[in-house]
Amino acid sequence: MSVADKSQKNPFPFANLLEGLGKRPGDALRLWETWAATQFDQLARNGKFLGPMGKAMEGSMLFRASVNRMVEESMHQMRMPTLGDVQGLHARLDELERTLDRLDSRLDRFEAQSDALAGRLDDFATQSSALADRLEGALAETKTPEGK
Repeated sequence: MSVADKSQKNPFPFANLLEGLGKRPGDALRLWETWAATQFDQLARNGKFLGPMGKAMEGSMLFRASVNRMVEESMHQMRMPTLGDVQGLHARLDELERTLDRLDSRLDRFEAQSDALAGRLDDFATQSSALADRLEGALAETKTPEGK
């Protein structure tokens, strides 16, 4: 059997990958991807792997929560703002912005109503002035004899 025949029948795909790198790098990469995907799939379905991995992840999450608590307590004792403090301030600022937006909207409506009222008052003043002029004219006519 020739060396080429042995490489084609090699049970280790990694060896085929190394042999194919010089000749067909694209094929070698696809071969490696297929092999790696198969290996990772088998690992992900293996209960002997998943059990300890789950416990390790749970342990790391508990450790992280513990560290976060300790850091927050230490920062609180040193009178430094914590993430919770900053988040609280952020929430208060958001509420303040919403309140300012509502007030701004109400102020815009008030200004529009005020402008409309000012316009009506100007109209009233103009009409009152015209009426006063007519009244003065009528009074002037009654004071002077009409025949003269």
